Amino acid sequence: MHTPRIAGTSLAFVVCLMVMATQTVAAASGDRDSSFGGGDGITTVTPGSATSSNAHSVAMSGNKIVAAGNANNTTSDIVIARFDASGNPDSTFSGDGVVMLDISGRSDSVDNGLAVLADGSVLVAGYSRGSGPNDYSVVLAKYNANGTPSTTFGGGTGVVTGKFGFTSVIVYDLVVLPDGTFVVAGAVYPADNQGDILLMRFKANGKIDKTFGGGDGKVVVDLGPGYDEAWRVARTDDGKLIVGGWYEVDTSGDYSMMFARFTANGAVDTTFGLEGNIAYDTGDGDDYVLGMAVTSNRIYACNGDNDDLNIIKLKMNGARDRTFGGDGEVNVEYGENEQCRDMTVDTNGRLIVVGSIGREMFVTRLTTAGAKDNGFGSGGYATAAVPGDADGVVLQSNGRIVTAGTDDSQIAVGRFLP
Repeated sequence: MHTPRIAGTSLAFVVCLMVMATQTVAAASGDRDSSFGGGDGITTVTPGSATSSNAHSVAMSGNKIVAAGNANNTTSDIVIARFDASGNPDSTFSGDGVVMLDISGRSDSVDNGLAVLADGSVLVAGYSRGSGPNDYSVVLAKYNANGTPSTTFGGGTGVVTGKFGFTSVIVYDLVVLPDGTFVVAGAVYPADNQGDILLMRFKANGKIDKTFGGGDGKVVVDLGPGYDEAWRVARTDDGKLIVGGWYEVDTSGDYSMMFARFTANGAVDTTFGLEGNIAYDTGDGDDYVLGMAVTSNRIYACNGDNDDLNIIKLKMNGARDRTFGGDGEVNVEYGENEQCRDMTVDTNGRLIVVGSIGREMFVTRLTTAGAKDNGFGSGGYATAAVPGDADGVVLQSNGRIVTAGTDDSQIAVGRFLP
């Protein structure tokens, strides 16, 4: 019996081609997650009537995603957005998935200060600008899992604001401690052209914890005559606090990356670096810590002022880890203007770095030695194929990479395969 033929081709061969054509191409590490957003791995939201909005930080709440930043119209307001596991705005959070907070009627924002607590409530730490050019106040806010203000925080309002005895004070990051207290990091500005590193610890109800620091809940460190700021804070396994930011070498505007370590009670830990702090100068223009990740035994940070990815790795005592790039530092280039905004470390010890490349949201993965991981994306990196950048990154429990940033006008959240 002969196999029927169609236009000179056997039917069996045609069937084989049809089966092959209908098979799904296997997803690869670094691909955008097609089960997220509209099938392209990206979801966006415009808060209220905002003409532009940005997410600067991101965290997981179970299988849901929380992003925080600011939304702009005539003023800038703090915004918190929550998405379900598929990337849709979560209507169980404030009805439409978005909370807006206007403090000053001028400029309010959250940078890295976002945490999701065990009960699903959301805690943010940011800042509000007053009427002067260098007039800032701290903003702390806590929302229940359903998006309503927490009545157990801020005297029942869910919001705490203030300068806490300073002329001007700004907060960039926070870390929640095992006992429910939390530490915020930023800077105080006692005079023009001067800023000092600031840490403050608060109780779970938003009241300042006066057992921290010198008995007033505050720690201020002046490293020099110019600007010193803490942009990142993390807790080590033994309860100490690592901060990263910048240090102005003099008043001429020459900046170096800065790291400092404090004990659990806020004292400067003089066993770290030189008298508790390190100024790290790459020799390539101004340097400052924009992204930082702390594991059980290493500190990673990326430089925020380079046209390529400049990443360093330190031991817990502040010394360079020379297994990383040969001298504790790597520069990663992909042929365009790459900017780092945040980083984390996966369960295999690989470094996940996000930011922008050219004009697109960008994520890359490096090996434990600091080399490009060519098994990720295309030549070691992937993009969201939308204009904008990624300012925050978090890993899901299944290893998928979630980024948050902007597509130039909306909050944008992307998800990539591990």
